[in-house]
Amino acid sequence: MSKKVYILFGTISILIIIFFITTLTSSSQDSTNESSSETSQPNLEKKYTKKQIDLAEKRGENETAVDEKMQEYIIDTESPKDQATYDNAIAMRDKDDQKQLKRNVKDLVEQNREVKVLNTETSFTNTKEIEGTYEYNLVYEKDGKTQTENKEGSYTLDTNKDGYFYIKTFE
Repeated sequence: MSKKVYILFGTISILIIIFFITTLTSSSQDSTNESSSETSQPNLEKKYTKKQIDLAEKRGENETAVDEKMQEYIIDTESPKDQATYDNAIAMRDKDDQKQLKRNVKDLVEQNREVKVLNTETSFTNTKEIEGTYEYNLVYEKDGKTQTENKEGSYTLDTNKDGYFYIKTFE
């Protein structure tokens, strides 16, 4: 046989060996990943009580609910669909801020404003106060051109005398 045939068979056999090695190592990694995820839940139960785990899950649900409300606030104040939407959103602020933020939003509606790529992160600092950060892109039309602004900042929620949260600061 010629030299080319030997080179061809050698290359094919090396590729087959590499294929088998890759297949075997990836399947063993999958099985170790599955076993470690299965053991993580019992480890939690060994480390924490059921009540602590339930409280942590509840806290996560509460943080998610607050995040959703903050996202709703940002969307409704930055890109309101009408005056009522804006007025409902600023009702989440304290009375003094509501007076300062009260305005006619006809110009905002006409700019076809839209909030995109909105991300909020909330953390419960204590039982009376919650802190968080936000980041989003505001897209709007101005002079027939589409403009985009990147906005980011922080916010603080506090409890009023009735025990309800309101937006204390929004920077």
